Amino acid sequence: MGQQDKASETLLDRSALPLDQTSRHRNWLPTLVSGVIVVAATAVFFGNLRFGDAVLSIGLEDDFFYYAQVARNVAFHGLSTFDGTHLTNGYHPLWLLILTVVTKLFDVGGVLGSTSVLPMAIALETLQLALIVVIAAFVYRIAHLFCTVEVSCAVQLLGATGALMIVRGGMEAGLTIAIVFGMFWYRLRPGFTWTTRTALRYGLLASCMVLSRLDTVLLLGLLFLFDVLPQGDTGRERFRLCGFFLLGLLPIVLYAGINLWVFGALMPVSGTAKQLRDTHLLPSVDAMVSFGHRLFNPKLPVYGICVVLTLVTPVMIWVRKRSAPEDCIGIVWAALLFPPLQFLAVTFLSDWMIWPWYVYAWPIAGVFAMIVLLRPPAAGNSGIVWVGSALALFALDAAYLVHRSRPEDELTYLAGEDVASFAATHPGIYAMGDRAGAVAYLAKVPVVQLEGLMMEPDFLENIRLGKNVKEVLNIYQVKYYITTNATVDGAGCYSVREPAQAGPDSPSMRSLLCQQPVARFEHRGFVNHVFEMQ
Repeated sequence: MGQQDKASETLLDRSALPLDQTSRHRNWLPTLVSGVIVVAATAVFFGNLRFGDAVLSIGLEDDFFYYAQVARNVAFHGLSTFDGTHLTNGYHPLWLLILTVVTKLFDVGGVLGSTSVLPMAIALETLQLALIVVIAAFVYRIAHLFCTVEVSCAVQLLGATGALMIVRGGMEAGLTIAIVFGMFWYRLRPGFTWTTRTALRYGLLASCMVLSRLDTVLLLGLLFLFDVLPQGDTGRERFRLCGFFLLGLLPIVLYAGINLWVFGALMPVSGTAKQLRDTHLLPSVDAMVSFGHRLFNPKLPVYGICVVLTLVTPVMIWVRKRSAPEDCIGIVWAALLFPPLQFLAVTFLSDWMIWPWYVYAWPIAGVFAMIVLLRPPAAGNSGIVWVGSALALFALDAAYLVHRSRPEDELTYLAGEDVASFAATHPGIYAMGDRAGAVAYLAKVPVVQLEGLMMEPDFLENIRLGKNVKEVLNIYQVKYYITTNATVDGAGCYSVREPAQAGPDSPSMRSLLCQQPVARFEHRGFVNHVFEMQ
C-alpha cells in the first residue's frame, strides 16, 4: 500500500470516530476551557505586576537568573560568561538565545535610561503566557484527533496544569514542552504523509527540541526507534526517510562542534558538574528520593497523577484492555517510555538534588496516557465529569501559584537584594555556590560560581581534586565569599562545602574559615554569611 493510500485510510479511520456527535452540541466547551486557561494563566503571570520592581522575585527559579545573567553579558558585552571573565556553556542554548533577544530589546541593563525591571518583567510574563497558550492549543488539537470534545478538553486541562508550574519557574523546560507538542502535532496532523521533505522537517523540529533541553535526546532516540525507523514500504524507502530525518539533526551536530571548538567540551559544563559522582553503576538513592518528592508533592498532585497514568497505560496496552491509536502508536510509546528513561539516566549519572523543572517529561507522557485510556471516546455525562475533574485540578494549581506569589517568601531573591545593598559599598569579585544566580543578577558584580555550573570546564578540576575552598578563591582573586551552608564548630570556625547541593558520592571542596563574617543576612532561618578573603 502506498503512502497516499495510507494517508487516505488514516483520515477515514479518524472520521469514523464519533467526534461530531458531541461537538455539534457542545461547540461552547473548547472555547470555555481555553478561556479559563488564558484567564487563569494571565492572573498567575501578570498579577505579579502589582509588586512593582519586586515582580521578578515571584516564582522564578534561581537557575533562571543564571540564564538572565549570561543573556545580559551576551546581549550587552558579546560574551557567553556568567562572571564577566570566564566563558561558559552551562545552559541549554535555545532558551538562552530567546532570553538574550528579550534582554536586548527590553533593557535589563538599563540602556533605556531606567533602572526599572518592569519592561523585562512584562516581556517575560508575556512570553510565559504565550508558552501556556501554545501548549494548551497543541494538546487540544492532538487529543481531538482521537477523542471527543469533552475528553479533548480534559486532556488539554491536564497538559496545561502540568506545564503551568514548570513555565512559571522561568526555566527552559517550559519551552521544551511547547516544542514537543508542536512537533507531535506536525507529525500527527491530518494530511501528513512521509516524504523526504516531511522527514527533514520532522528532524529539524527534533533538533529544536534537543537544543531547548539536551536530555530530550533520549526522547529523540525513542522517536527514531518507534516512529521513524518503521516508516516506508521498502528497505530503500526506509533508508531514505531515515537519512533525511537524520539530516534534520544537523543543528545538534553544529552545536556539539561549537562546544568542542570554543569550550573544549562536548556537553555543557553544568551537566558535567552534576555528573562527577564516583560511580555510575547504581542509581543514587538521594537523587531518587529527591525526584520522588518533586513528583508526589501533595500541594501539586498533577505530577503524581501523570506518573500513575504513565505507568498504568503500558500495562493496560499489554493486557489488551486499551489500545494506542494506530496513527500515533510510535509516538505514544516514545512519550510513555521517555520519563522513566530520563529518571534512570538522571539518577544513575548524578546524585544532586532534583529541581522542579526536571519533572517536565511526566506531563507530556500524561497527555498521551490519558488519550489512550479515554478512548474509545467517552461521551455525554462521563465526558463532562472528566472535564470537571480536570478543571478542578487546573484551578487548584493556579490558585496555589497565586497564593504563593509574595515577595517576602522568595528567600533567594531577598538574599540577592541583601547582597546588592552590601555590594554598593563593597566592590570586588564575589564567589558563591548555591543560589548565586539572583545575587549576580541583582548585585551586578562579578560572581565566581563555585558549583562550577556556570564556569569554564577547567574549573571542574578544582572540584574533582577536592581543593581547599580558600585556595580556589585565591586563584580567582575573590574578595568576598558568600556561603549559605556554613556550620560553626566549638572554636567559632565556619566549616564550608562547595558544591553544597552535591550528593555524598560527588567530590567537593571544603574549608575551615576561622574568621568572623563581615556581613550576615537572614530571612526565616535562611542565612547568608559574607567573608572578606583579601
